[in-house]
Amino acid sequence: MGQSPFDGVEFDQSIYLASIIEGSDDAIIGKTLDGIVTSWNRGAERILGYSAAEMIGQSIRRVVPADRPDDVALILQTIRRGDRVEHFETDRIRKDGTRIRVSLTVSPIRDASGTIVGASKIARDVTDRYRAEAELRDTFEVLETLNRTSIMLSAELDTEKLARAVTEAGTRITGAEFGAFFYNVTDENGETYALYTLAGADAEAFRSFPLPRNTAIFGPTFRGEGIVRLDDVTKDPRYGKNPPYRGTPPGHLPVKSYLAVPVVLRGEVLGGLFFGHSRAGVFADRDERFVIGLTAQAAIAMDNARLYESERAARADAEAASRAKDEFLSTVSHELRTPLSSIMGWTAVLRQGKLGPEATIRALDTIKRSGRLQAALIDDLLDVSRIVGGRLHVDRQPTELNKIVQAALDAVQPEALAKGVRVEASLGQDAVIDGDAVRLQQVIAHVVGNAVKFTPGGRAVHVELEVTPTIVRLRVRDEGQGIPPDFLPFVFEAFRQEESVKKRTTGGLGLGLAIAKALIERHGGSIEATSPGDDRGATFTIELPVAGQARPPSDEEPGNLHAAR
Repeated sequence: MGQSPFDGVEFDQSIYLASIIEGSDDAIIGKTLDGIVTSWNRGAERILGYSAAEMIGQSIRRVVPADRPDDVALILQTIRRGDRVEHFETDRIRKDGTRIRVSLTVSPIRDASGTIVGASKIARDVTDRYRAEAELRDTFEVLETLNRTSIMLSAELDTEKLARAVTEAGTRITGAEFGAFFYNVTDENGETYALYTLAGADAEAFRSFPLPRNTAIFGPTFRGEGIVRLDDVTKDPRYGKNPPYRGTPPGHLPVKSYLAVPVVLRGEVLGGLFFGHSRAGVFADRDERFVIGLTAQAAIAMDNARLYESERAARADAEAASRAKDEFLSTVSHELRTPLSSIMGWTAVLRQGKLGPEATIRALDTIKRSGRLQAALIDDLLDVSRIVGGRLHVDRQPTELNKIVQAALDAVQPEALAKGVRVEASLGQDAVIDGDAVRLQQVIAHVVGNAVKFTPGGRAVHVELEVTPTIVRLRVRDEGQGIPPDFLPFVFEAFRQEESVKKRTTGGLGLGLAIAKALIERHGGSIEATSPGDDRGATFTIELPVAGQARPPSDEEPGNLHAAR
């Protein structure tokens, strides 16, 4: 047998064991079956902060957290049965109030007769390992959340759903009590406005407060100036500068920890992610890093959704335009064929030579009217072609607008009388404009004629001329069927008509208002339509500059083609 290093050395075993216990890095504690401390080594002093003098004779519950009241009872119950407690992990409270994680191994202490009289406990401080494992678990969960969110974002094309998913993911990742995503969207008219989604809070908490972009502390995020992370937002000099509040508005969510990250793509700020917590110092560097990754994914996904929406809208517009053009071609065919059929029919009857003098005169009048109608239709088509090609000529000269309006009214009067519609005019004082008298008469005659066309017999069309030092304003108001709200934005667009070919009750190609708008704009003026709704009439307002007040666009500028009611 080998020789022990202690052979020939005399020593007291109790002293030897005591040296081992005192030199241990672990806490080695003895206690009675009632939990009263009987021994307390230096390791216990180092780990738990209490000296032996402070703990011997005291209950071990002194270092047990209030939220772990059953720890001691369960351990002592196990010891009384004679069983050993192996590697039991729990929390303990140091003298300075710090909470630590410990791993406990507890063994029964027996007297000479074998009776269990106490317990010997070894406590190892595993706080660092526990925190590392917790951080590893948190990181794994965060990465899993980011991965799931990334998969969802790559497949989702609805901006609102994207925003909600990003807000919820960010709130989970950061451990925030609530999160908000304020983002910009663009409507079909190209106008930008802000929306928001919330996580961990009710939307009612935000409804009565100003938009965050209007406050000093939120502004940098919406301007894309970088990340803002504050351990206590209430101590920031920018806090509480938004009138009428000086601090948190009444009823607002309590916030101390604050994290805000702009969502930016190719230099454009799409919005901002905001996270809050009522406790100070919650957010750390890792939260910043994770949210930066999340916002990068969000920006790309939102851009994809925006591109998809633009493409879908463009496709819908193209399909609508195609349908409108098909409808327009059907209208052209119908309108050109009607007078042509009349001409050909009456020509065939005349060739038979069987009509009397009066019937012959009526036939010739019908042929003449049909020919004029067809010529007018062809003129409209030619005007459209000229507008599209930028070849529409306007011969502007100083001219009296009253005379133009009166001539247009005289041209429309026969149609109004035949239909039983009153045309009531109030032309007021005269005004001189720089304009093409023929083209302006064409415009006014069409607008008034259009009003007569859509006004039932027994009602009136009102024409009013108002002169100011800079503009002349002509209003044509009818008492007819009105313009539906959903069609009103398209009343001047090309190839758009409220009625389809199959249910048309009025004639014409429906290009008159499109041509009118192009001609008025060529004169440096404007025309607009309003209507309160069905059977409440419509009002068309034409504004033209007084002579010498404005220079209209040149004839070479192509016009915008619009369509008619």
